[in-house]
Amino acid sequence: MATLTYLYNENLHENIKTLVERHIDFSLTYSPKGVAQLTIDDAFRNVITEFCLEVYFPLDKQSLGFQIYGNGANYFHKPNEFMTDPQLASEVLAKAKKIEPSFPWHIKLALASEVKNPLLLESNKQREFYLEPTSNGFKVFYPKAIGGYSALVDNEQKAYQILINTRMSSSVGDQYAIKEHEKCAQSLWDLFGYSSFNSNDCLEECFLHFNSGASRFDVIDWFESYFKLSVTSDLITP
Repeated sequence: MATLTYLYNENLHENIKTLVERHIDFSLTYSPKGVAQLTIDDAFRNVITEFCLEVYFPLDKQSLGFQIYGNGANYFHKPNEFMTDPQLASEVLAKAKKIEPSFPWHIKLALASEVKNPLLLESNKQREFYLEPTSNGFKVFYPKAIGGYSALVDNEQKAYQILINTRMSSSVGDQYAIKEHEKCAQSLWDLFGYSSFNSNDCLEECFLHFNSGASRFDVIDWFESYFKLSVTSDLITP
């Protein structure tokens, strides 16, 4: 069997279309970072093409990363900007081709010896905590500096629990925003609603980073302080 690796690009969609039209069996899987792997019988390898930055543009000590280049002095970004994330570079290339199709946009390596005052470009997703729904549940993503990807979780509340616990346990977690933080707060508040309390309004089991015995009101204060909102106005539904 032949396994071909793709990033975000038109080749994958065209190849799948070709295979379907010719009634050729194939399987398609995705890695946690969104890299597609298309597997077909070796006999049909010649009917499809592949495009993978990690294969054709291996980074070494001389290379800063990837740039989207047209011709002459034409970059789709500032000449000193570069990307190290191959998926982001593929997405920016696709955007460049769509916005200015007349330019011969392509990916080139940014060499350390040729770029003055280099500046790393990152997508917003690389600087946020966020969830992505899947057919089996939710994926939890962290900022690239913290690790990037967590795991597949079967429901949203568990996913937000992992997200918050990771953000709070990291020494730099509070430097990165939570995408849809109000949705995160509401999901965890709803989960908090299932907690048991004793006659003194203290937790009978752990909740997030709070141990059993913590006061209900300490948890409420934490919600308002951590998410910068009002529990009564923003989280309690009438």
